[in-house]
Amino acid sequence: LLRLGRNRPQRALSYARLKIAAQTMPILLGGDARMWQRWIFLFGRIPGGLFLIRDHIPVRDPALPAFIFEMALEKMLEESCNNILDENGSKNYHLAEKMAGLFLETLRAWGNTYALRRRIQLHRYCTQSQRWNMWLPTSTNQSAPLFIQQAEKDLNRRISQTAFGCLTGMQFSTSAMQNTSIRQSLDSSSDALFDIDHLAFRFSQRLHVPDTNDYDNDHLAPAVKIGALDPHLSVVVEALAELELMRERFDQALGYYLALGCHFASDSFSSLEESAVSTVNSVSQQPESSRHPEGSVIGKYDHVLSLIEIHQLYPILLTRNYNFVDSASDVQIEPPIASLIRLVGLNKAGNFLMESISPPEDTYIDDQNKEKVIYVGANLPLDLVARQLKPRPKLLYWFLYQVFTRKPEIYVKFPTTAVPPNSITDLHRIQFSLFVEFAEENGSG
Repeated sequence: LLRLGRNRPQRALSYARLKIAAQTMPILLGGDARMWQRWIFLFGRIPGGLFLIRDHIPVRDPALPAFIFEMALEKMLEESCNNILDENGSKNYHLAEKMAGLFLETLRAWGNTYALRRRIQLHRYCTQSQRWNMWLPTSTNQSAPLFIQQAEKDLNRRISQTAFGCLTGMQFSTSAMQNTSIRQSLDSSSDALFDIDHLAFRFSQRLHVPDTNDYDNDHLAPAVKIGALDPHLSVVVEALAELELMRERFDQALGYYLALGCHFASDSFSSLEESAVSTVNSVSQQPESSRHPEGSVIGKYDHVLSLIEIHQLYPILLTRNYNFVDSASDVQIEPPIASLIRLVGLNKAGNFLMESISPPEDTYIDDQNKEKVIYVGANLPLDLVARQLKPRPKLLYWFLYQVFTRKPEIYVKFPTTAVPPNSITDLHRIQFSLFVEFAEENGSG
């Protein structure tokens, strides 16, 4: 620490020495808030320094001013963006991915505890009764994914961290988390360590669009706008999604997540489409008794599916609430359903859509009484989902096959009428032509 304070750039400190310095900060600085401010700023001048001390910065005792956390988060975001790779190397890419993950982890840890607890609940909701056929890993050494474990650790630290806790060797444990989770008075939506609105404004400026607080509780918020499409800004978009979750503006948060799937996801739409065709053609050649939806381990963005269901955000999937306003490039804006598929993957999106689709609006139980079919929890009309996927024929081919095999009661079986609705017969014709085209391409015609 003395070497840092004396500011001797000619004698660079090694990573190991910086790590030792970071680990000794809680012991040497204790509850002195002024000293903590000084050394946080000093580490901020070292590339990557704030990433080293993020787990040691006090979040409860002593109480530090909000601008300290805001400075640290902005600096960490800047370094994360600056280290995004040029597409020719791999080392910088993995470094940037790790830095972006640590930044987002820190942002959540320093936000309000209500949002942090909700984030854990959203992830665990996916696995309740194997929701959407997802499950937690069953390894004896890991009872939950690392991001859930880290969130629980951060929440426990927000509740119980003290200036001299390091002297007692206090370690995080599941039992400690369970004992402190009952302290609901500390679980607040207004106890963020930084000004959420101010940070959202600062981050939105990086996308070349202003943040808006013009929000009406009775109506959906204005559309999410993204003005810069540089790949390294994907972490900014995800950070804004996290901040909207903290502000409980769930439709805006979903808009940012869908924008990630539309433009910033790692897998391209072309590879996704090829996987979709391959999935259908390989499954269609299996015996019918062996066909079943595959399960999958809970992943990074699966909480978005929980967010949609719990907060009934299905209208966002039917009416896009995100837009790209980059005048320097001609951007193809994908519809929400396609963006969601790209964000969470074919398997999970397929399971989610099969539980969420409902019959087209012109489908009735009884032609004479005109009583509509009611499906509990189904909020996405089949024909409207298919319409969104029409510009992506291979995805539409995959989707209609899923409906055909897994939801026959709304697609091929109509016991009370001899003539299927027009919207259904139109989809049958489309599916037949897509099958002829893509099944023959793969030699399975």
